[in-house]
Amino acid sequence: QGITAAAKASDDWEDEVAYAQGVDIDTPDTSGIAAAVAAAKDADYVIMVGGLITCQEVGFQCQEAEARDRSSPVQCEKPGASCPDVGRDVGIGLPGKQLDLLKALAIQTQTPIVLVIMSGSAVATPWASSSNRVGAIVQHFYPGVLGGEALADVLFGIASPAGKLPVMVPVSEA
Repeated sequence: QGITAAAKASDDWEDEVAYAQGVDIDTPDTSGIAAAVAAAKDADYVIMVGGLITCQEVGFQCQEAEARDRSSPVQCEKPGASCPDVGRDVGIGLPGKQLDLLKALAIQTQTPIVLVIMSGSAVATPWASSSNRVGAIVQHFYPGVLGGEALADVLFGIASPAGKLPVMVPVSEA
């Protein structure tokens, strides 16, 4: 919504902002990649938003929270229920099929790509960092209610994303 509002308010950008989800944050489903690639082929720029999910310590897609890290086992929300990802380690990279989406956008389109990482901790993006198809990587820590507007200000050049990070961003999981 923030990017759409900024595009409509700007004389330099078209009013229409296309959106396609592509993939879920942490599932094996890739059925939306084709729609995302199709939308990207008609776009001037691709802004791919990826990253992690925070939660209240438990949940099917819980990846990071105050009392757990990305390698902690995931607990089922329903006692006695079977969770397909209990005990998984999502590592320090993009979980699920997010990297597959990014690679599909880079390989199947010629549209410039900006990768936005939303997370509470550092996420390693070695493929994106070394790809000549990804023009920028923006770390957008979990924002508040005006996060979309703040991101749009950075992407549209209204605000300068200056500052020092209190975390180290790893370049590899090796």
